[in-house]
Amino acid sequence: MYRLNFGNEEEKLREVVFVMTDHLGKQYAGLYEMCYAYNITVQTFYNRMHMGYELEDILTMPVSGNMKCTDHLGNTYNSIKDMCNAYNRIVPTFTDRLKRGWSLKDALEIEPMLDSKGNPKACRDHLGNQYNSLSEMCKQYNISINTFHSRKRRGWSLERILTTEIKQKIRYRDHLGNEYDSERSMCKAYGINVQTYRHRLKLGKTIEEALTGKLLHKNNRKVAQLV
Repeated sequence: MYRLNFGNEEEKLREVVFVMTDHLGKQYAGLYEMCYAYNITVQTFYNRMHMGYELEDILTMPVSGNMKCTDHLGNTYNSIKDMCNAYNRIVPTFTDRLKRGWSLKDALEIEPMLDSKGNPKACRDHLGNQYNSLSEMCKQYNISINTFHSRKRRGWSLERILTTEIKQKIRYRDHLGNEYDSERSMCKAYGINVQTYRHRLKLGKTIEEALTGKLLHKNNRKVAQLV
């Protein structure tokens, strides 16, 4: 099993302190040293790893512009360029995604937000309405771009992606109108635990009484401490 430290700069990998072991059992003082011994770059190592190659193949396959590769569906291509062309992707975008830790599937399938000239890509919804960008379309349907891609990875149709309502997170409000993300955070603000708060509510106490521990008389003049 080999361990990796995903960094953006090759020079930083010289400082890796953990030991790397190749397929022959030989150990190296870091990923950079192991790659250097096999005459491949760290970037080539990352690319091959994300494409599903075994450690031996990652290290020993000759570096060539026509290196065969396989996508996540098992389809084989004569080169990375051919594979990217099959998915209508450009090689720099593909390799950049792998470098940032994307899976092979996502690197190939997720639509880029910008075209080859760096401009936002136009897109259409399930009704045929055109938008200047994916961001604009998502805003129209009140969903985030992350939600769009997450739903797409699950195999949802475009209509379902855009029209399924996002469940609103339940917020809790105290007697003063202050809102909290959870019941626990509200109780913490008043220095009580959730169980005590719920127990007091079951006894018929108001939210104020349950939170503050004070029993309020109807005339609001006398205050007693709740047990």
